[in-house]
Amino acid sequence: MQWLVTFLGVVLLGVDIGLIVGVIFSIILVLLRFTINESERLHEEKPSVHTIVLDFSSIFFIDSTGVETVVECIEEMDEFHIKVIICQCSQSVIEMLDKCKFFAKLLSPHICATVHDAVVQNDTTIA
Repeated sequence: MQWLVTFLGVVLLGVDIGLIVGVIFSIILVLLRFTINESERLHEEKPSVHTIVLDFSSIFFIDSTGVETVVECIEEMDEFHIKVIICQCSQSVIEMLDKCKFFAKLLSPHICATVHDAVVQNDTTIA
């Protein structure tokens, strides 16, 4: 559709104006599609998420900024009543979490040794 509008704009109005008309039409079309998709998504039933499990097994180092980001994410998920469980932390990550007072900043930090433990703990708290 936008190719047709661009082609007709170039043929009828010249190259400069025709391309500008094509770009403007394309932007308007994208905005309309986005608006329609967003309104459709609002009406769709979304599955309820109650827990997020973060697997830290591949994280070997985290700095204070990373700890603050994790804390902010957990606090934001708490606002939506979503529990965040961190699992498989290396010793250096746990030490950095402790140095940055991660455990004092959160009301109930959930840390498990393995992903399996996190899933089992979550199943027992939900049931």
